[in-house]
Amino acid sequence: MFYVLEAVNIAAVLLMLSMLVVVIRQQPSRAQMAFVLYDVFTVIFVIGVQLELMHADTVGEALSGLCVQYVGQAGFLMALLWFASEFAYLKIPGWIYIIQAAINTVVLVGVFTAEHHPYFYNSMKILNDGMYHRINVSGGIIWEIHYVHMAAVLLTIQICCGVRYRQSTATQKKRILYIAAGNGVFALELILKGVGVFGSYNPVVCAMTITMFCMMMAMVKYGYFGSLHAAVDNAFNHGDEGLLVLSNENTIIFVNARMNAMYPGIREGERISKYPDIIEVLKKEDHMLEWGEEIYELRTESIIEHGEKSGMMLWFINQTQQLKQMEELRTANEIKQNILIQISHKLRTPMNAMLGMNEMILRESKEEQVLEYAKETAKAGEQMLALIEKAIYEAEKATGEEISAHSDNPNGRRADVTADIDTTANTDRTKQISDLTDKWILAADDNATNLKVLKHLLKKTNVHLETVIGGEAAIEACRKRNYDLIFLDHLMPQPDGIATLHQIQEDTAGRNRYTTVIVLTANALPGAKQMYLKEGFADYITKPIKPKELERLLGRYLGWESDEQEAKTVPEGIFHVLEQGEINVTNGLQFADGDVEFYRNLLEMFIKEYEEKREKIHTTDIDEYFIAQVHGIKGEVRGIGAERLGNLFEELEETAKQGNSRQVEELLPEAMQEWERIVRLIQTVLS
Repeated sequence: MFYVLEAVNIAAVLLMLSMLVVVIRQQPSRAQMAFVLYDVFTVIFVIGVQLELMHADTVGEALSGLCVQYVGQAGFLMALLWFASEFAYLKIPGWIYIIQAAINTVVLVGVFTAEHHPYFYNSMKILNDGMYHRINVSGGIIWEIHYVHMAAVLLTIQICCGVRYRQSTATQKKRILYIAAGNGVFALELILKGVGVFGSYNPVVCAMTITMFCMMMAMVKYGYFGSLHAAVDNAFNHGDEGLLVLSNENTIIFVNARMNAMYPGIREGERISKYPDIIEVLKKEDHMLEWGEEIYELRTESIIEHGEKSGMMLWFINQTQQLKQMEELRTANEIKQNILIQISHKLRTPMNAMLGMNEMILRESKEEQVLEYAKETAKAGEQMLALIEKAIYEAEKATGEEISAHSDNPNGRRADVTADIDTTANTDRTKQISDLTDKWILAADDNATNLKVLKHLLKKTNVHLETVIGGEAAIEACRKRNYDLIFLDHLMPQPDGIATLHQIQEDTAGRNRYTTVIVLTANALPGAKQMYLKEGFADYITKPIKPKELERLLGRYLGWESDEQEAKTVPEGIFHVLEQGEINVTNGLQFADGDVEFYRNLLEMFIKEYEEKREKIHTTDIDEYFIAQVHGIKGEVRGIGAERLGNLFEELEETAKQGNSRQVEELLPEAMQEWERIVRLIQTVLS
């Protein structure tokens, strides 16, 4: 029997040490620490049993082993209760541990002085069990208190596990079953010992080992590590972020130091409903909380264990500095945007007057030579607009702002402007214009030339157009007459177009609070349209005003149709050949404003300038001049509808901007070959 007991003790210690290694290697947590203490004190208890087994020849020697055993039992009982409360979410009040500590102190004092009084042991004597000696004792009052304490701890754990089991998730129930089973094995051993089932051999070491093994399986098998309490234990308890952790019952189970500073007196065990201001923040859309001069953002994060929600973390993130920086960036961006708007306005406003008057020449002049000059002017104006928009875009990009492209069309036309133009080879147009004689339009601008251009563009509609200079005059006009449509320039002297719009819409004495208002502006920056729509404008048109865009707006808001009858038939062998050669004639005609003759002139100019521009590219180093030449050719080829060639030159341009000379040299031959093919194709068509 002696060797059996030796083997049991050695095996138990080895198994306990191996369990200790397994648990220590996991993520740190309070339950892990409880298990470690539980394991260590159990090992101390087994060592005490071993000492009694090997050195019990005298009462003094046997008492030494017993003292070690009771040290182990004292720590074991406190750690067992702590572990069960942490891992099974048992609600054990703090004062229970204080009572435990007091009882254990009395027990340890009693056992260490047992030779001098009868309060722990009434009697002690050495028995010979054959191969070994053991001490036989009868208990005193302190000994009875110790075992009542042990029974109370084991019974409390069993009762609490039973109560908690009904309130737990499926995964947590399995953990509780392991805890209850391990605890039950030790309780059963204690009961059997009390009724005298065991003789000289006491299987307490086996019972404690089984109990510990059950506890470890509950932790390892059902994924404690990384779960709710592990998350709590690993949460930072310092820094500028407040943290609350709630159970599924919305009970606070963890409060870090920052939260204690924000909410003095907040503590674990309270319901979150006790703090209605936190509940209100959770209901707000932005989840922002002002705390003195600081601003916190409340973020929530569910804690999932084995696919089940087991709690929630509430993070209070200090956003004061970040919001301040965002506001500074926003202010700087607004200043930059205003500067760019002013630049765009100053550049595009005179262009509006020039191209607007040129459009009148194209419409009203009968002289062939004058029309040729006007068409060239229109082309140059479109190219100038493209350069203006590119310059504004580059200015935006240079500030480091991430912006979306205003238009995918390289010739400067807005992507949202559409034209219903079919391929046509007959330059004679027959126009039947709908009548708008019963409609009134108000237009306000600080530039009389702009108003004159708009008036000429609207001439063919027979609409009644009233023009005024400045926002104040527009507000006053809106008090006198009902208008069907209003155009407002943006950058007018105070009030500007936006302020004028707001005053018109808010003027109770006015007659146009609900009239459709369109902003007429030289601001063609990315995001401008969205900004104007947000301010309350119904639509947006840029200067210089494009006739097709103006017609689109009239059609949308006044039901006007130009009914342009452009000969729809295409002579054989002309545009059909271009389409077959991968030239999008429709896009080319759109650039030419639907004018077939103008489009033909563009094609002639394209092939006429080919040799000169080709020579410039071949004799130019990969520098800024080369990039400018490629950029210009890209716009021209897309302007005639040669999309594939345009894409090749775009890739060439971007590669050159990156300074990749080797790749430029690889791309250039393909672009040149396609360019020559397009030129030869156009020459065939035009001849």
